[in-house]
Amino acid sequence: MYSSRNRYSHKQQDYPSGSVTVINSHTNAGKTSSILAGLEHIPGNFHILAISAVDQPRKSEIYQQLISAHANNPTLITAPTYQGKMGHPILWGNHMRSHLQNIREETLGLRQIIQEFYSDIHQVEFDCADILLDINTPEVYQKHLLL
Repeated sequence: MYSSRNRYSHKQQDYPSGSVTVINSHTNAGKTSSILAGLEHIPGNFHILAISAVDQPRKSEIYQQLISAHANNPTLITAPTYQGKMGHPILWGNHMRSHLQNIREETLGLRQIIQEFYSDIHQVEFDCADILLDINTPEVYQKHLLL
């Protein structure tokens, strides 16, 4: 799922085939509004849903490694880690849909689900910090655009 105002839309080429692009017209309502907008376009019978913020673009190899890990170890949630720190994207099994549909800004959005199901998360260790990348400034964006 990819949700943005188009600022990084050229990066959608790095998302796996079959990904859906959704533009959230209610961005002022917070991050959860983007996830909820995207969920409206996801088929009810999805197997794996990847959620990552627009300022956290990832190479397709990261998605593929996580998808493979999730398929080989079917859990509710699969997340990448680097040196013990959880990153993005986070993959969600279909059984988590109702939890995702009930997220709210007031209850910390996805963080609440992560906290509630932390012991059930299949953590996949990566050997590079790319899964922690968070692009918050034009300078950081330009630096990583060249990679």
